[in-house]
Order: sequence, then structure tokens, then C-alpha cells
Amino acid sequence: MRNIFAKYLNIPYKSKGRDFSGVDCYGLLLLIFKEEKNIILPDYTENKELREWYHTKDVHVLDNIAKLWRPVKNEEFKVFDVHNFLDEHHILSHVGINIGDFKFLHVLDDRFTEIGKIDVWAKRLVFTMRYVGDA
Repeated sequence: MRNIFAKYLNIPYKSKGRDFSGVDCYGLLLLIFKEEKNIILPDYTENKELREWYHTKDVHVLDNIAKLWRPVKNEEFKVFDVHNFLDEHHILSHVGINIGDFKFLHVLDDRFTEIGKIDVWAKRLVFTMRYVGDA
């Protein structure tokens, strides 16, 4: 594990948490990108349009996400790539940040941030994205 990620281990889970006092999985992503890359990512958790995107034919939110991120193939993972996982109900609802060596940093409900292994989570891994900004 790269040393830059050590300070993100053992942060407690907190629903909608966005700082070192507590994070959810998306909050961990926001925190790492802000602290390590000086990038402020959009926080979609309060965005009603995103929560209800499937009720409309408009794809404006998805278009905005597509402008910032590009898909990555398994053999091309790099540090800071974002893995997207299904939960136990097969709903896309979990993310982790690639830290190298086929490992990622993430947090699960009511736990602390921890390192996961891609091979253990392979059945739940749906896709991986790389931040490209407004490319």
C-alpha cells in the first residue's frame, strides 16, 4: 500500500460523512480526491435528480458523470481509480479507491475504513472508472 493512504485507514463509518471524523464509501472517495489530488468532486448524495434518475428519460446527471470519468479495464487499474460494486441485493451502491496491487480502500456500514482485495470482491465488481476531469 502506498504510504499516502495510511492516514485513511480506520476512519469510522458515518452516513453522509465527508471528513476524517467519519465517512461513507462515497465520502471516502470525496475526501481522498480532495486531500490528495486537490479535486472537489460533485457530492451527489443530496441531488434529488440523481436519486430519481431512473424515473425520467433525461440523462443529464449521467451525462455529467460521463464527462468526468472514463471506464478502465481490469488489467489497466491505476492508483486512484474508482471501483464500483454491487451490494448484497445486487444494487450498484458501493465504491472503493484503488491503492495498487489489486487492493482498494473502502468502508462498509458500521465499520471502519479498510483495505479490500479485488479478487475477494470480484463477483461484485461491476466496473472501474478513472477521473479525467472535464476532458
